Amino acid sequence: GLKSWETTPIDVVEDDGCSNMPTVDGLFSVRSPDAIAAINVNGETYIATANEGDDLSYGGFDEKLKSKDIFSGSSLGLVNATADPIIFDPTDPMAGQSKYFNADCEDAADGPEWCSDSMRMSIGSKMIDYSDPTNIVVKSMISIGGRGITIYKLTEDGLDLVWDSASEFEVEGCKAYPWAHNGIQDEEFANVNGTLYMADEGIRETLAEMNDPNIDGCADGGDGQPGACALGDTVDERSAKDGYAAEAVKVGQACGKTYLVTVSEKNSVGFLYDLTDITSPQLTQVFHLSPESETKNPTVAYEERTLGEIDSESILFLDETESPTGVPSIIFAGAWSSTTSYWEFECGDSVSVTDPTATNVDSTVTETNGDSTSTEEQDSDVDADADADAGTESDGTDEEAPIIEEESASDASSAARSLIAAIFAVMSAATFL
Repeated sequence: GLKSWETTPIDVVEDDGCSNMPTVDGLFSVRSPDAIAAINVNGETYIATANEGDDLSYGGFDEKLKSKDIFSGSSLGLVNATADPIIFDPTDPMAGQSKYFNADCEDAADGPEWCSDSMRMSIGSKMIDYSDPTNIVVKSMISIGGRGITIYKLTEDGLDLVWDSASEFEVEGCKAYPWAHNGIQDEEFANVNGTLYMADEGIRETLAEMNDPNIDGCADGGDGQPGACALGDTVDERSAKDGYAAEAVKVGQACGKTYLVTVSEKNSVGFLYDLTDITSPQLTQVFHLSPESETKNPTVAYEERTLGEIDSESILFLDETESPTGVPSIIFAGAWSSTTSYWEFECGDSVSVTDPTATNVDSTVTETNGDSTSTEEQDSDVDADADADAGTESDGTDEEAPIIEEESASDASSAARSLIAAIFAVMSAATFL
């Protein structure tokens, strides 16, 4: 089904942050999951979906359009089209629900308090009635992507929605990593004359533009030289598109509890949930798989072997019987970074995930990527703002829970972890595309 943004805040405003997250009358989105995970709770089956929001093309038909190309001043940009007047009235375009997304929004004397005329919208049958090809009707406003995760219960009649993360990804992700909020790093940030550039002629023009500071590049790519921008220079660039696009989702057992983990595709922000109550999951931690991307573009960070994971399409959740160290762990694989990392749970007094620049103290998550270790102590009863600054999220309870820790070969079980480190060093030796 559709996700409503009429009562749930959404960041569709490109203001270099998340201070303006309005609710929008008449705006919905197709969740468009990229991955699902089955969960068994007391004999009942639940399905968790990672609502990435990937749009599709069919031959010459492209599913998405910028909203300004649909609501174009006092006219519609679609052939043989009319609209529900609540959404769009050609005699008074700033009175309809589409006023925020109209091409004339910013210039209209009676325009609204904010504008997002580049908002990506689906022109599929959920938004437009095509039953009469000579008079198609815009009946709603549909964006693409659910900007989070959803849990359904499997019943005899199908799937019943029991919980949705609402705005939690955008709100808590921005608190923890404001420099990564709705930002982007993907294949288009590869360097000129690199592997991808040489292998694919079709992307060369795009890569040239993305590395040119006079077009879409930056004066400093992180090494003092012009090139593609770092993630920290792209804040809000996905706000009018799909926001936090959860791509992979995995569920597993650790420390006597069931956890769900997912990572946003473009900005590498991860979320760990405690599923003790399947109808009300608790956000345990917000973490980042590529903290170096705040100031360095992918090529620079990769050459320094500090990149971490970008576009984490694959996640493995290993319980204690599957883990090579006998400790519950998670492996993340970055599709575009050509890197992997290994994280372990530590069943201490609190649940936390640390970024790869922290220092190991206690109750932490550790990563093994062949050459670096980073951890950080987190307490569940500290102030929420302090949690956000540390890149973590309090669960809001007095009870303290287990944690995951970025593991290094120098810790316990050193033989097994040394082997893991060696394997990951080899796996990460490919050149960033």
